[in-house]
Amino acid sequence: MKIDNVYFVVLLSLLSTQVFAEKSFLDGDIATAMNQCLVHRDFLDRQDEITCNAYFHHYALPSPNVLDTSKGEDISIGSYNIFKLGDGQTRYKDLDIVVEMYKKWDVVSTTEIMVNDGDAKKVMVNLVKATNATTNKRLNGIYESLDGLNYQDSDGKQIDILTDKDKKKVVAGGILAKRRMIFEKIYWRPIYLVVLVKLREAYPEDNWSLLLTPKKMSNHELAGIYYKASRVRVIETPYCRKIVDQDFTEGEALACMPNLGKYEHVMARKPLIASFKARDFSFSLLGAHLRYRLDEQKEPELAKTVKFEVLGMESDQKVNGLRKLEAVPEGSQLVTDDKYFQWVSDIREKARFAEVKLMAREMGEMKSLPGAPQDIILAADFNLEKEVIHRNSEKTTFDPWAAALRDFSTDAQVYISEKTSVSPNKKAGGKANNYDHFVLDPVVTDECSENGVVQAGVLDFIEETFYATDAGQLFKDRYMGA
Repeated sequence: MKIDNVYFVVLLSLLSTQVFAEKSFLDGDIATAMNQCLVHRDFLDRQDEITCNAYFHHYALPSPNVLDTSKGEDISIGSYNIFKLGDGQTRYKDLDIVVEMYKKWDVVSTTEIMVNDGDAKKVMVNLVKATNATTNKRLNGIYESLDGLNYQDSDGKQIDILTDKDKKKVVAGGILAKRRMIFEKIYWRPIYLVVLVKLREAYPEDNWSLLLTPKKMSNHELAGIYYKASRVRVIETPYCRKIVDQDFTEGEALACMPNLGKYEHVMARKPLIASFKARDFSFSLLGAHLRYRLDEQKEPELAKTVKFEVLGMESDQKVNGLRKLEAVPEGSQLVTDDKYFQWVSDIREKARFAEVKLMAREMGEMKSLPGAPQDIILAADFNLEKEVIHRNSEKTTFDPWAAALRDFSTDAQVYISEKTSVSPNKKAGGKANNYDHFVLDPVVTDECSENGVVQAGVLDFIEETFYATDAGQLFKDRYMGA
């Protein structure tokens, strides 16, 4: 059965477990994140199929054999920079509203998921101290680490974490019962899993699941993909299979981060790559958050790599008379040669286009592998405006997007022209920046088009139409009064 349409939007006790053989060269961040995942695995829904490895973490409910078609034939894909989910500065984020927004989409790429809630860091450090392979040894090691913990309130007063009722159970069960009880009382479920649990509780028929990057990146961020297992199924990605095979490890290659070789350091936050299938429509999705800063004075070697190696600039000489345009002037020649990246004056924009170019290179490789989905979609907070074509004269105009995406497809297009960031600036109408986009080849991924037009838009929190949605009505009820 064919998918009629794919719609994109930018949003302003275990049945089985899988653990890859650990790579001997695991870095500290991957090892720490894997240990955290294993801890969470022991305390999540007993029906979860949870994978914790060096390539991805997967919190999944068993998928039905037949995908749910009762809701129509359209598949919808969302992309959302959720703004520091789990960080101390967003501790009052209303997750119920997030759930109501997410329910409208089948797949939601989510960026700016933070590794740890600030209040929970000390607890989590103790919970993941043990690294033994078996569950019993690991948990016993964690319990032992709890014996040395002091529990205090905000005034420094000692707290007895066990109630009188708990203590009676301890007498019967001994020291192991005590440790287990303390552990369960102070166990902290990370906020990205809180969102997942809330989605499942609110909409159990959707079988919400989560793929997550296996390590923290710049600014302690993770990238994730929430999806309805009742509507789409995660399938192995040949590109990820190639990476896993190169590391001589075993297991399904359902997701991964790209292997950028000598340019690993150029990309501040690597994307999460995964592939999905909905009936006869298979596609690969990359979810990313591009860098915001690059200081050429503080990081001269990185800046040099960005300009001359990745972007392929021939000169760093300043060019006068440049300006950004929204359209190519009549009679002007449109150029996409790499040397014209010299015209992009801001080093931060150069660095972001370098990251786009690196992702495009990997997207090109992804579609070249045998059996790989040809429909490839990049959903990201690019920190780049869509309309950033540059002109140095009346006769020549440079399109850096086309140049950066060339290794993926010369037909690739950038979608979403509206502003996608909420702003406190009232004069700007509460919105700023057109940074969030989808990139795809509309010729290949024609499932996303209706009458030749790709269906893409913005869920605008400022517009009145938002309050007609369930999420908007909930926001109105809770925060806007009668």
